[in-house]
Amino acid sequence: MNWEGRIMLSRTSFFNAALFRKNLARFWPLWAVNLVIWLFILPFNGLMQLGDDAGRELKATSLYRFARNVGDFAGEWGIIFALFAGLIVAMAVCSHMYNNRSANFMGALPVRREGMFISTYLAGLTMLIAPNVVIFLLTLLVEAVGGVVMWQPLLYWLAALCGMEFFFYSFAVCLGQFTGHILVLPVFYAVFNAI
Repeated sequence: MNWEGRIMLSRTSFFNAALFRKNLARFWPLWAVNLVIWLFILPFNGLMQLGDDAGRELKATSLYRFARNVGDFAGEWGIIFALFAGLIVAMAVCSHMYNNRSANFMGALPVRREGMFISTYLAGLTMLIAPNVVIFLLTLLVEAVGGVVMWQPLLYWLAALCGMEFFFYSFAVCLGQFTGHILVLPVFYAVFNAI
């Protein structure tokens, strides 16, 4: 094999790890707030059921009731949270299109458009999904410490919340790519979700 064949490999990458990491680092407050909100709603709530000064049987009953009703938090809090979190994260990851200087800078990078879109899209989706997995594991740990592990409601919560966030985020990114304007995106998002 000659030297041209060894060093001139033609590969097309649809993912740029540097851009992915940069988006995660740049918008860390979004996934940190997501994590903190759900920490107070699920694991800390379960810890409060464990920390009651009541008798052992009452603690087990209250923790059992909490573990059985974990899936209800996806319907009560999850839909509202997913609606707003999807929009905010989409506005953040599409922010490079909102002014000429940043759009020109991102366009001048040696990254293909497909790679740029997929990297930013996956970074936003990671900001929404990764905290859910951490909350799932922490809530499972709280349930295990209390001796009441109920997989079905907890898996329902995880699947329902991740599904809603995926839908609302994908819809907002689609509108963000379509509009390319920070003030028009929330208006279209509200109108189309209302329809």
